[in-house]
Amino acid sequence: MNKEQIKKIIVEYSDSSRHIHTDKGSCHAYEEFYSEVFMPFIDKSLNLLEIGIADGASLKMWEAIFSKAKIYGADGNYGYLKCSPEELKNITLLPSGDQTDPSIF
Repeated sequence: MNKEQIKKIIVEYSDSSRHIHTDKGSCHAYEEFYSEVFMPFIDKSLNLLEIGIADGASLKMWEAIFSKAKIYGADGNYGYLKCSPEELKNITLLPSGDQTDPSIF
């Protein structure tokens, strides 16, 4: 995977016409520097934790970018999650918590 492919994935998962979508490639425009920062980790086996997962789209985005990673998500309120269990089969949701809760780490 190259930088342009990473940008494309981020923009794709940020498309507001999708059932679920992230804000990473829209108002924040993170695709401009995520592609650079993430390149050294693309083909690595790693653990990735996202705190604050909203509808779950960014979890799916991380999975598409980091194919060898174990993806974890945590949120203080899973009521906004729109992903089905099938969509999250390779992603682990941690017990409810936020960045102020050391037990999620």
